[in-house]
Amino acid sequence: MKYEILGKSAQLVNVSLDKGEVVYASPKFVYLIDSNKTNVEVKAKGGFKKSFKRKMAGETFKMAVIEAKEDEAKVGFSSEVAGKIIALEVNENKEYFCEAESFVVAQSGVSLDVYVPKKSAEGFLSGDGMVMQKLSGEGMAFIEVDGDAVEMTLAEGEEIKVDTLHVACVESTVVIEGLVFDKKLKKQLTILKGNGKVWLQTSPIITQSKKIKTIMSIRG
Repeated sequence: MKYEILGKSAQLVNVSLDKGEVVYASPKFVYLIDSNKTNVEVKAKGGFKKSFKRKMAGETFKMAVIEAKEDEAKVGFSSEVAGKIIALEVNENKEYFCEAESFVVAQSGVSLDVYVPKKSAEGFLSGDGMVMQKLSGEGMAFIEVDGDAVEMTLAEGEEIKVDTLHVACVESTVVIEGLVFDKKLKKQLTILKGNGKVWLQTSPIITQSKKIKTIMSIRG
């Protein structure tokens, strides 16, 4: 599979598939299909149990499963918000925990599952980003982040506290220690401990939404 990420402030990802290659995505992300070279099914991929778990992680119950009937079959996927699309190579040594609803598209060998950090199970009910998506298996996957993406690499034992809404994705080698409420800053922070890569998002959609509501209320 070949891919190209296009755009600046609101990105798209176009993929070119060889015959027999399969990708899957929520139908809402599909914006371009080479109808002569592809076969599209919308179904509960993996059965009821896996589809239900994907739903818990913010995805649609049914996914668009797209298979190339010929080489160079083109399919395009858009993001829902202004921001960046990140390409992630998934394999047995590279798994990822991503913000809920960040998944865009992946090759069929990539598994999408729900993930709740063991040390912050309370996040399952908080709605503050601790119900996450797990990407495992083999293949390429693409996620969207709100605003720009800031990539960091944490050394072994290095620890940072991040506004929970800004946590977009981490490698599975990064330990999500849990949630803390900072009384001085008056916000919830997530504790991340290395080693591994971390992707932060600069402008969470929830923050944007609150800002718009505030402006609208002031203006009446």
